[in-house]
Amino acid sequence: MLILFQLWEDMKMALTAIFTNKLRSILTTLGIIIGVMAVIAIVSIVNGMNRLFVDELLNLGGDVFMVQKMDIIITSNDQFRENMKRPDIRSDDLKNLIEACPAVSYISPNVYNFKRIKYNEKTSQPLMVRGTDLFQQYMKSQNVIAGRYLSFSDNTHARLVCVLGFDVAENMFPSEDPVGKTVKLGSWKMTVIGVMEKQGDMFGQSLDNYVIVPLKSFLKIYGFRRSLEVSIKAKEGRFDEAQDQVIGYFRRIRRVPYSDSNNFTVTTNENLINVYKQTTAVAYAVMIGVAAISLVVGGIGIMNVMLVSVKERTREIGIRKALGAKQLNILWQFLIEAVTLCLIGGGIGLTIGILIALLVRTNTPLPAAIPLWTYGVGFGIPCAVGVTFGVVPAYKASQLDPIDALRYE
Repeated sequence: MLILFQLWEDMKMALTAIFTNKLRSILTTLGIIIGVMAVIAIVSIVNGMNRLFVDELLNLGGDVFMVQKMDIIITSNDQFRENMKRPDIRSDDLKNLIEACPAVSYISPNVYNFKRIKYNEKTSQPLMVRGTDLFQQYMKSQNVIAGRYLSFSDNTHARLVCVLGFDVAENMFPSEDPVGKTVKLGSWKMTVIGVMEKQGDMFGQSLDNYVIVPLKSFLKIYGFRRSLEVSIKAKEGRFDEAQDQVIGYFRRIRRVPYSDSNNFTVTTNENLINVYKQTTAVAYAVMIGVAAISLVVGGIGIMNVMLVSVKERTREIGIRKALGAKQLNILWQFLIEAVTLCLIGGGIGLTIGILIALLVRTNTPLPAAIPLWTYGVGFGIPCAVGVTFGVVPAYKASQLDPIDALRYE
């Protein structure tokens, strides 16, 4: 009980000293405020980005994976050259895939280009043109909101039809129904047969800025010498089995020797999440490092101010010691003052960081999430900084000789 009373008295003295010099206290805690604010804001935003990325992948379905020619991340020219030597994935490669892989439910070959479309005198921004087939709709939880999707006969007969992404339809046809209208893709006239529902944005980029055309129509327009990317949907509960069967199928038709690695890439949602985390980990570490530097600078500022405070209050320390205060009492007094100063800065930084995260969540599609443990970080880190950088001034104050302190002018 006596210890708690002493701590409370030390806390009151610390608060009195802090509020006696308000401006100096605020300026001293700026480094702590900025550091804690940065940590909370960065963690919240990155956590939201991770959640958004995972949610978008889940929209593709947990039972979908892709087979493509190139690796999803290429880090050197040698790797790029090796990838380019791989054989293209052709339509003929897929003819017997379903029969050879009983765990596979659907396959959907895709190929991409970036072009503009025209309607009357209006020209779009560059957008993604995707050549695919009717099964692509089963791969994603996305619906047509006007008209229809591609049909089997659209692809079989290479019809010049297209389905527009929501943003393309809205921008090119702001006041009229796009279904049935004719747009130009290069020199080719395409009839709009449908509009897809809105997906929204991801990291500030629209997910609705695309045009879907039948795969055979795409190849007729842009040429057949293109490697396909194949989306593959596994039957329920047979994802790993389907993946093994597809890998075996491609190795077999390509006659890949047993000891050689695959000359194609299989990408799952888990792979994409791991790649994303690896890509963002460095940037995340750099940002946290900058915040840590700010906290260290703030801690040095706290130590300097506390050393000045010890100097200014030398006579006060002498009087307390003359009245019976022990070295430990003096040490606790100044250490608690340093920690209290840091905790005030941490509280302000935590509040600002949370407000930034809420503003991001309110005004952007990014679902900035604030984990519960960040509240502990918001006060735990400042507390650690206060103890680390406050112990030297506190120890120096506790070691003052009371006679010399009373003589100090």
